[in-house]
Amino acid sequence: MNATIKNRSKNKLHDIITSMKGRSCSFVFSGARGTGKSCSVKELACKLLDIKDLNTHPNILWIDTEQKNVSVVEIRNISNFMFRTSCHPNLPKLIVIDCADNLNIHSLNALLKVLEEPTKNTYFIMISHNADALPDTIKSRCIIINFPPPSLSSTRQLLKRQLPDLSETQLNDYLSLSSSPGILMQLIKNDTLKVYKELLELLQNSGELSNKLYGFIEKNFSKSDRLETFQFLVKTLIYKAIRTKASQPPALISEEKKAVETITATKSMKKLLAINDEIDSFVADSKLLGLDTKGVILIVLHKLMR
Repeated sequence: MNATIKNRSKNKLHDIITSMKGRSCSFVFSGARGTGKSCSVKELACKLLDIKDLNTHPNILWIDTEQKNVSVVEIRNISNFMFRTSCHPNLPKLIVIDCADNLNIHSLNALLKVLEEPTKNTYFIMISHNADALPDTIKSRCIIINFPPPSLSSTRQLLKRQLPDLSETQLNDYLSLSSSPGILMQLIKNDTLKVYKELLELLQNSGELSNKLYGFIEKNFSKSDRLETFQFLVKTLIYKAIRTKASQPPALISEEKKAVETITATKSMKKLLAINDEIDSFVADSKLLGLDTKGVILIVLHKLMR
């Protein structure tokens, strides 16, 4: 059943799914964060169920693994949802697993059993930021629909339309962080560029770990839901330092230049790659074990600044 589809326009997606009306089918929507996967799923669900608000319809089950750890029991309970008598028997049932990459091996094995025994007129849609992380046994039972990143020019035009008050300098600075519309809209909403520039200023003075550092963390990253923003910003900076170290310098905003120079002068390529991987491990452990967010951020910054 495995197939990969690159053309993922909304009309194309709708045609693909509705052509399988009455059957059971499984999909993986695969692509980087912010490329429109969740929005596409919501629009498709509304069209298929002929509704405007997903929260009010009993024929959709949305499991978000990014907001919580999903247990094996929750995955097994999908079967109860599939076999439950619907008050809308002529409409399909939709099971959406958002951030399916976060499922542990036990939950994935339970999901595989569910996929092997689907009920009629049931659609599974797994949203994945990294389809390579999903087992081949899962992907072989799914149609994989790729969401390629948009071009820089198309993202620029989109931001100009949606945020006409954004200055050209701000626009260029944000675009240097990402070309993903979804990510950029979230960064702009939270005024993340200001936070990033504060971080860069601290990193430029890497030898002076003062109260400014602790105040910065307390002000901007004291809550656990801000940990991923920190992860994104630091990994963006490390990526640019690695590119610079490899003689492939990327475009840098003015505030980044000195910070990148400081980092590349004191860190080898091997060390930068190791810190990059350690950040992911720290964030994953923080979520799993409920570690103190401020402590995790402090450890990462010490590794980068020392």
